[in-house]
Amino acid sequence: MKPSKLISPVDLQKLTTLIQESQFKLIFIGSPRDRLSRLIVPKLKYALKLNSIQAYYFDFADADPDDYQSLFTGLALPPCPV
Repeated sequence: MKPSKLISPVDLQKLTTLIQESQFKLIFIGSPRDRLSRLIVPKLKYALKLNSIQAYYFDFADADPDDYQSLFTGLALPPCPV
């Protein structure tokens, strides 16, 4: 997703910080190479615009799987497709 006033890309360090904070946030974890992510993004953008909320976007294709899998496992998230 391209950055905009409603979409903020984050790296793994910022993602970890966002998850550890106790405030409500919408975090989308996806990748342009992932078919399901490409299907979700247009609907997500519409919902963000309609509700005037901000989402944080983590592109797992830009990070090393060994780094983010331990974070995701701790949150009980399934592994990302390769």
